[in-house]
Amino acid sequence: MKPFLGIDITTNRKNERLNGNEFLILKPSEILSQTLAKTTEQKDVIIQKSKMPLLLRIIKSICLFLAFICVSGLLRARVSLAEAYHNAPWIFWLLPICVILFVLLTICEKVKSHQVLDTDENQHALATHDRVMKDILAELAVPDNAKNVDVLSCYYTERNGKIKAIEKGLQVHQFSNLIFKAYRDNENLYLTNCNGKYAFPLSSLSSIRTVKKHTVIKEWHKDDPYNKGIYKPYNMSIDKFGCLNCNSYYILEVVHNTETYGIYIPCYELPVFEELTGLRAE
Repeated sequence: MKPFLGIDITTNRKNERLNGNEFLILKPSEILSQTLAKTTEQKDVIIQKSKMPLLLRIIKSICLFLAFICVSGLLRARVSLAEAYHNAPWIFWLLPICVILFVLLTICEKVKSHQVLDTDENQHALATHDRVMKDILAELAVPDNAKNVDVLSCYYTERNGKIKAIEKGLQVHQFSNLIFKAYRDNENLYLTNCNGKYAFPLSSLSSIRTVKKHTVIKEWHKDDPYNKGIYKPYNMSIDKFGCLNCNSYYILEVVHNTETYGIYIPCYELPVFEELTGLRAE
C-alpha cells in the first residue's frame, strides 16, 4: 500500500516528493501560487517573531513538568503535611517556584504574541495571506459546504510490504496534519488545499481500516480545544513539545490502477470521512 501524501525514504533519505499526484486533477494558477508562497513566508516570519525564545519555552515546559511531579508526590504521600515537609522540604520550595515561573512565562508569552500580532502591518500581512488562500480555493471551485479536515502526511520506509512512519531528522512527531477542504459529488471524493484539487472516484474507495497504535501528530490547529466538546471522547493529549498524542488512526483505502493507496486519517476526523464516503471503520 502506498500512503497518500507519504514521502518514501526507503532508498533515498533526501526524497521530498509526496505520493498522490496520480489523483491531482487541478492546480492553482501560477500567479496565485507565487503570491501564496510570498505571503506564507511573511506569515511564518511573523508567527516566529510572536513566539518566546526557545530556551524560555523549554524552561516553561520544565516548570510545568516539575510542578506536576511535586503535586503527584504530595498526593501519593500518606503522611501529614508537616511530616512530608520534614521528609522532603525541597518539594515545598520547588513547587511554588515552578508555578510562579510557569505563570510569569505564560503571561510573557501572551504579551509578546499580542505585541507582534496586533500591529497594523502584521495584521495586514496576515489578512493578505488569508485572502490569497480564499482566492485559490475559489479558483479551484471549492463549494461553500466543504468541510475542513486534517489529513496525515509522513516520511516512511517500506519493508516486506509493511509501512513504517519515520521521525526524520529533529522531528518529534510521526505525522504532520495537513488541512484540506473535503467534499463529494456523485462520482468523486475531493480533497482540496492551496496546492491543488485531488479527486478519488467513489468506486475506488474500498474500506476504512482501524490502526490501534499510539500516534504523535505535529500540532492541534482546530478552533475548538482538543479535549473539549466533540473531541473529548478521543482522549487526546498534548506533550511537552506541543504535539498531539492519540491512541489510533484510520486508513481510507483507495484502489487505483490495481495499486492500493491509503489516505491516513487522524482519529478525530473519522466521522467526517464516514459521512462523505458512506463507509464505516473496520
